[in-house]
Amino acid sequence: MSRKDKDNLSIFCYTPDAQFGKKWDDVTIQARGLIMDNVTGALKALPFKKFFNLNEMPDTTFDNLPNEQPEISEKLDGCFLSKTKLNLWSGGTIEIGKIVRDKLKPTLIGMNRDGKLVPSKVVNWHNNGTKKVWLSIEVDCNVISNSGMGSYKNIIRVTPNHSIFVNDKYVPASEIRINDIITTFEETPDEWVEHLIKKRKDAKVISVKMTPENDSHFGSGKVGFDITTETNNYFCKGILVHNSLGISYRDNDQKIMWSTKGSFDSDQAHEANRMWYEKYKHLDSEIPVNLTLLMEIICPASKIVVGYDFEDLVLLGVNDMYSFKEFSYEETVEFAKKYGLRSCGVYRRTIDSIIAEQDKDYDNTEGYVLHYSNGLRVKIKNKMYLKYHRLVSQFTNKNVWELMRNGEFETFLIDCPEEYRDEVEKLAVDIKVAHERMVEDCTKAFQSIPNYGDDKSFALHVQANHQKISGIMYSMRKGRMEAVNKIIFNMIKEELGI
Repeated sequence: MSRKDKDNLSIFCYTPDAQFGKKWDDVTIQARGLIMDNVTGALKALPFKKFFNLNEMPDTTFDNLPNEQPEISEKLDGCFLSKTKLNLWSGGTIEIGKIVRDKLKPTLIGMNRDGKLVPSKVVNWHNNGTKKVWLSIEVDCNVISNSGMGSYKNIIRVTPNHSIFVNDKYVPASEIRINDIITTFEETPDEWVEHLIKKRKDAKVISVKMTPENDSHFGSGKVGFDITTETNNYFCKGILVHNSLGISYRDNDQKIMWSTKGSFDSDQAHEANRMWYEKYKHLDSEIPVNLTLLMEIICPASKIVVGYDFEDLVLLGVNDMYSFKEFSYEETVEFAKKYGLRSCGVYRRTIDSIIAEQDKDYDNTEGYVLHYSNGLRVKIKNKMYLKYHRLVSQFTNKNVWELMRNGEFETFLIDCPEEYRDEVEKLAVDIKVAHERMVEDCTKAFQSIPNYGDDKSFALHVQANHQKISGIMYSMRKGRMEAVNKIIFNMIKEELGI
């Protein structure tokens, strides 16, 4: 867990090591912005627990879900294609897919709440699965090579809900229009020292359109990637984008204050404190001290996944620190009405209706979150997660073998859920080792055969000395390496019992 201190308070959050090493227990699951008083030991904020994908944990398997109709909300993840280049603070670029797959922590270019460009380290990674709909957004300037564009047109391909800094605020990509002003950056030499100063620069949007199905940039698949950085934003191909949940706590004077998941002092936390002071400070004495409010922070410095035309704090949930009870959706709405707060909507669907309509074409359905009365939350990312047996069937040993035989494994691995990645990669290594060994053995056998001028003499030698791999020897003689590969993979299948 990470820990950040402020006065006598500490905020705790699970780390990427817990997430990707699956080091989950009662403590790390709850450490999603948990705040404690270091002097008294009192709990000061109780956030939402970490929640998991269907089948990722024992209590989230399809068969173990509570026998009730949950509340269902739609899940949206803003993201970029694998090969999208992000701008490094030291100069140059790095592909977002490489950052996520290899769990790298490079220092990118970010922007602080004063509008100054600053170093911003990657602190978390997000593989958001296959996305159906992508937008192509072009601006009217070709930023310098250090920002990833060179002399090419400046076009980013992004899902419609990813937030981009436009007209001095973050908005979803789907709301961007021609002639909007997007924030980019440029580098100019400092006349006093030998280095480059990064400065904000404006660019005009000249094109916004749907990315066609046959776009060459889909060569590595339609999997979407995103990251979290220290500033909660970063530059993608020279364009500022964003990747917020506000968690209430009481300070020593019993005033309601705001943090984000892992910080007391993030830009979003400061904005939440400002809005609360301006609009709701009279509620400090009215709201019970045992309640933690969980708010979506809607402001120019926050991530927005739907089109808001206001800035405010929107109530997502309420947790009771004494009973550890989480308010239901209806209770949350009533609480918001009582205290004059905005509240969130809910996606009024049933599991049966989602399953029944999965064969229809929904352009922007990324997945769902199921909310059960016992506090359990379960993420359903896409079609394969709707039923447990359908999920498992996608990752059989034979399926992995076929993908490797057909040269499609790397593309598949990008989209493979984390909970299956270790198992899939282990099998892939076994297949690869067997393949390399067989290729080496067959090559040595072929090279040991005398240089016969006629096929008959060659065939007689092969039948006498290499009968089990005779098909491979004949194919090698004819230069039919695709046939060689097919035979070897069939041998691997038999050897490994696939």
